[in-house]
Formats: sequence, C-alpha cells, structure tokens
Amino acid sequence: KAGALGCDVHKFVSGFFEKSGYKTEIANGKWRGFFHSTGHGIGLDIHEEPRLGLSKNVLRENEVVTVEPGLYYEGLGACRIEDNCRVLKNSRELLSNFDYDWVVK
Repeated sequence: KAGALGCDVHKFVSGFFEKSGYKTEIANGKWRGFFHSTGHGIGLDIHEEPRLGLSKNVLRENEVVTVEPGLYYEGLGACRIEDNCRVLKNSRELLSNFDYDWVVK
C-alpha cells in the first residue's frame, strides 16, 4: 500500500520463505534459495524505482511494481513468478491474472 517501504515488502517475502523451510544460503560457493530482490517499478525503464529489495523506497499511490519472488536450488531447479501490482492508498490492485495452483513432482 502507499507509504510502505520496499525493504519491508522484501523482508516479509524473505521471512515467508524462511518460515516455510526455504533457507537462503551459500552452499558449495553458490547462492541458493531467495537471493534477489522481490521486485521493481514498471514504467519507462526496465528495473526502475521503486525497488522492492534492500533499499528504503517509499511506495506511492498509483505506482506499478513487479512482485517476483523466486527460489533457486542447483541440482534441483528454480521457480520464479512475476505479478504486476498497482499501489493503492490502503492496499494493492493485482494487474496480472494467473492461476498459481501448481503441483511440484
């Protein structure tokens, strides 16, 4: 929502993965887990402000951002989703429409 810090959104996503058992770490000299930012702004440039990562960008009403968490595990595979959201005064509007009822085998 408007006024939220991008770093707080990122911390929430990182915490969700950790609590769900998806640890982020360096194993055998390589990163594994969730080791990139959560998202970024969409506008005139690719990967523009506001960032949903370690920076303290303040989200403003009507900005459009990606929310694209992903998990990476060498030898197993990776999964990354990307949704687009518009920041509203007290919430967000999901602009993308995809069914995430996935099954991992």
